[in-house]
Amino acid sequence: MKKVLIVLACFLFISETYAQEASQQQYDTLKDSIVAQFSRSDYHAIYTLMEPSFFKIEEPAFVSFLKNIKSNSGEIVRTKFLADSVCQGSNSGRARYYLAEFQLRSLLMVFEATPHGKISLFALMHYEYPPTTATASIPSNNLLSSPLDRMVDSAAREYFQHQYATGLSIGIIKNGQRYVYHYGTTSKVKPQLPVNKTLYEIGSITKTFTGTILAHAVLENRVRLSDDIRKYLDGSFPNLEYNGHPITLKDLANHTSRIPSIPDDLFSQRGVNFLAPWNDYNEKMFWEALHRVKPDTVSGYKFQYSNLGMSLLGHILARVYKQPYEKLVEKYITQPMKMSGTTVLPLKGKNDLLALKYSSNGYLLPYWHQQAFLPAGIGMVSNIDDMLNYLSYQIADSDPTIQLTHQPTSENVGLSWGIGNAGTPYKLYEHSGGTYGFTTIIRAFPEAKAGIIILTNTDVDIMQLTRRISRYIIN
Repeated sequence: MKKVLIVLACFLFISETYAQEASQQQYDTLKDSIVAQFSRSDYHAIYTLMEPSFFKIEEPAFVSFLKNIKSNSGEIVRTKFLADSVCQGSNSGRARYYLAEFQLRSLLMVFEATPHGKISLFALMHYEYPPTTATASIPSNNLLSSPLDRMVDSAAREYFQHQYATGLSIGIIKNGQRYVYHYGTTSKVKPQLPVNKTLYEIGSITKTFTGTILAHAVLENRVRLSDDIRKYLDGSFPNLEYNGHPITLKDLANHTSRIPSIPDDLFSQRGVNFLAPWNDYNEKMFWEALHRVKPDTVSGYKFQYSNLGMSLLGHILARVYKQPYEKLVEKYITQPMKMSGTTVLPLKGKNDLLALKYSSNGYLLPYWHQQAFLPAGIGMVSNIDDMLNYLSYQIADSDPTIQLTHQPTSENVGLSWGIGNAGTPYKLYEHSGGTYGFTTIIRAFPEAKAGIIILTNTDVDIMQLTRRISRYIIN
């Protein structure tokens, strides 16, 4: 799952000029108050800390901003003073900068205070940790005996310049040969180099499993891509259309259904765990949320990534086959492709092969699991051996089912697969995944007989690593 896709923009709120400056103690008191009220979700109380002319920013917009911060970042664990500095847009010319470590990421908290202890400027923005050069000590199984080995090692150690990067497994197929590299550790508590059977949540890569099952259903004449999805639902869903135009199975598979990415109440459910909001969201809530969906335009034309829509597709396929979704995965994917380690969370009993997962600022995170959203990527785990088997099918591109999933439908999307070339001369099929702590990607270049799978147990961006290796293996 490509994490819940709400981008944290920099919100900068500014008010009138104040000639005098607040004291350091006033700044720290205000900062502590913001943290305490944020922890209690008392966003109104934070709003009242602002000086009067700040109120030109309406409270509902300010509250919505802070709610989005919490749903995408979790609670504030600790703060650290960074600097007093000139702040662009500040009238008095001085603002105080704090590093705010949330459970999921770190943000830069910037504000300017008046001598009367009110906030006249407030911002939360992305914080980039300075790169570390201590990468030589990162353990690895890389023997450095070939140009490919050395290129991968250079790219991997560049990735580990992020000081909180933890574990990394890389699988490569080039001209029919397989190469596997492991770096770092599966656990900060009990350091251990990943192995070929180490399990990672694969997140939204699971969506390509759902697309593959749909392709089987089409080729077996059980469904048609143009079918109205309501044909396969119990009860009445008059809301799942727009001006008489129904949503089709193809629309679910290529993210043009206009069904929103997440349920409207995912983060407002009682007692929600912002680190794993899906875990307590049951199937009853899933169907209730679906009844509240209101598409904003005709489906089939405009892309909108949807975890809710892909989950619905999985439910429909389970009804078509009269089997649970995970049994369909077993029948059509893991058994024929010899992916015996690929399974569903929670695991039965302790499994030492399951890597621990960490935020981009080093905090341990809970696993995600929820049957209602399994087809979108909540709870599927796999290892590098299994995913190389899966990748080899995509590169071969010879099985009729696989070929159907690779056929473009709309917006450069097949049946769940993204289709493009990534600036290369070759056609590319790819999908990424992320589940708050696990970050993954799969890329297949059939024409170049090459591909890559990357699995990590840290919420750290892997695109530079992916691009470097991709460019090398297709040449």
